[in-house]
Amino acid sequence: MIISAYRHRVAAVCAGMMLALAGMAVPAARAMELEAVLSAPMASDLVRSKAGDSIAWVENSAGRRSVHVASAPGYAPREVFALEGDRGEPLSALRLSADGALLAFARGGGPNAAGSNANPASLPRGGIREVVLLRTADGATVSLGEGSPAAFSPDGAMLLLARSDGLYRVAAEGAFREEAPAPDALLTLQGKTIGAVFSPAGDRIAFVSARRAKHSLIGVLELASNTVTWIAPSAWQDEQPTWSPDGESIAFLRRRPLLIGERLDITAGHPFRVMVAAADGSAVQEAWSTDEPASGLPQFLYGRTLWWPQADRLLFYSEHDGFLRLYGVEPTAGATAEALSPASCEVLGLDLAPDRDRVAFAHNCGDSNRRHVAAVDLASGELSALTEGEGIEVGPRLLAGGALAVLAGDHRQPMAATLHRSDGSVRRLTAPPPAVFPADALQAPEPVHMTAADGVELHGQLFRPADHGGKRPAVIFLHGGPIRQMLLGWHDRGYYANAYGMNQYLASRGFVVLSLNYRAGIGYGRDFHLAPNTGPRGASEYLDVLAARQYLAGLDTVDADRIGLWGGSYGGNLTALALARNSDLFAAGVDLHGVHDWSLPMPGEEGRYWGLADADRPEARASSPVAHIEGWRSPVLLISGDDDRNVRFDETVDLYHRLLDRGVDVEVLVLPDEVHGFHRHASWLKAYGETAAFLAEHLGSAPSGARAE
Repeated sequence: MIISAYRHRVAAVCAGMMLALAGMAVPAARAMELEAVLSAPMASDLVRSKAGDSIAWVENSAGRRSVHVASAPGYAPREVFALEGDRGEPLSALRLSADGALLAFARGGGPNAAGSNANPASLPRGGIREVVLLRTADGATVSLGEGSPAAFSPDGAMLLLARSDGLYRVAAEGAFREEAPAPDALLTLQGKTIGAVFSPAGDRIAFVSARRAKHSLIGVLELASNTVTWIAPSAWQDEQPTWSPDGESIAFLRRRPLLIGERLDITAGHPFRVMVAAADGSAVQEAWSTDEPASGLPQFLYGRTLWWPQADRLLFYSEHDGFLRLYGVEPTAGATAEALSPASCEVLGLDLAPDRDRVAFAHNCGDSNRRHVAAVDLASGELSALTEGEGIEVGPRLLAGGALAVLAGDHRQPMAATLHRSDGSVRRLTAPPPAVFPADALQAPEPVHMTAADGVELHGQLFRPADHGGKRPAVIFLHGGPIRQMLLGWHDRGYYANAYGMNQYLASRGFVVLSLNYRAGIGYGRDFHLAPNTGPRGASEYLDVLAARQYLAGLDTVDADRIGLWGGSYGGNLTALALARNSDLFAAGVDLHGVHDWSLPMPGEEGRYWGLADADRPEARASSPVAHIEGWRSPVLLISGDDDRNVRFDETVDLYHRLLDRGVDVEVLVLPDEVHGFHRHASWLKAYGETAAFLAEHLGSAPSGARAE
């Protein structure tokens, strides 16, 4: 049946009243409201100026999105832009000019396959997607029309805009004049122009031209002559152009393109080469390469992974030795790469200091379930810890004078823009959470380990109810991706920060919650995320779900007959797969926008991300929830936005009606015009409110065997 939010909320309230009368409710001091748990502001998109004396970031406070800046010497935070109310319009792609005087960012979600911008608030005239240019001194803004900001020129006079038909430019300060000219087209070449970066002198622009034949070229546009020079054009996929400090050379990555009939497969390797060429296109050489078949994850997942900080040193990410590490190499033919980050752990999010003598990055060395920040001195290779402890720090930005800005949180506080001064003092720049936010009631989840039936070692985070008496219902949380990892605290990605808050909320309502980091995820090395036979090639990660269920069933606080699941996207797929294969083991589940039939084409490109060919479709179908629907008996709630750009919404429609026809207790919550990672805070509250009520209805929330006195 179609879900009634009113019915479920009334049912949840009544159940809570009955338990309270029976003396079995979670203690009132520990009880939390969902709105309160998700009320704290969360910071993201931290950037800095080239000079290192200004920073900017985005905050999302219960759906109210805002942009903030802070500058040396005091770094007093200022809100310079805000969208009042829960409009569902993301603020992203922040770019600061070199001196921090100007800030550009994108407002709104981009277009779907039909060309319509995201419109989760169902605005009658459609959604917004525009570039906003802001003057940080007074907060004055001007709209530059559609697109995304690409880069400021070194002197801040010019801003590049990336649009669907090419690269545009605008005179930055002149854009604030009353009759300012519209952005001017610079490049409208065939294919798609991306990755634009100015030369150090600002007289040339290097860019990537992604061609329709699936190869890509590196080009250089000389502004004075308005001419394009191609850098070693060939039948490869060239990307990430990176200027040498003197502007005379360009480094770039070269990968094998997809051939006719091939599709991108994240479960396979992606070998790459580090190339160095003269900026005039006259010469090119290979500085370093790996033929390791299981390598190259960061090269297509993490944005920029190549830097040229000093004349004699290139930096790049690679996982050719089994973990995602930072390497340095000379920009000469046949050079040997030197590891700059520790072995057997992973790094992410590099920043180059303003004086280019050191780099900082987030890592999980010594603590695979958290993130901290370290720096490497490029002259000596000395590694130093910049943050440590039981918090989580990501997105480092090295500032002038030895200061450091990061996004920092822990098990109680969501990510906040935070300043670490050279004297060791630490200052939170994001405003504190509202009084209703239950920071002191949030628990520190326990790191737990288990082993799948085939020997794969697994990690998870366990949340326990405050009242440990009796046997409780339990749920397994399954993240999406699958190239994701849940942590021992608030996540830096909004989707998973909300999921962490939801797990805390469920625990406060009487559930034991196990957040599982299953194989194919990240954080535990290459072999873990490239585990064989996952997803549409056999769903081997389902063994991990069974191991999590066995772990929970073995706890003396868990009622093994009341174990359920919830998850989103890839986690929704695993939730549905568990209910289809083992309704005897899983009593109920909530599936948010999950994939239900791997054999179907995905949005945008057939077989996207898993490289499925026609010959793979029978196995893909057999690895899907719909292939096992005959055994599905447990109740399920399906939740999805009907403008999902990642997973086909019709898969939710299809599964809902198939289960109805079989007499399964199935309910559906459709969020009109919402996208995959819900843009509106109200959508998260509605989806999670219904999730909690559904789980309470079908699993209960009181200890089994309890009786009223």
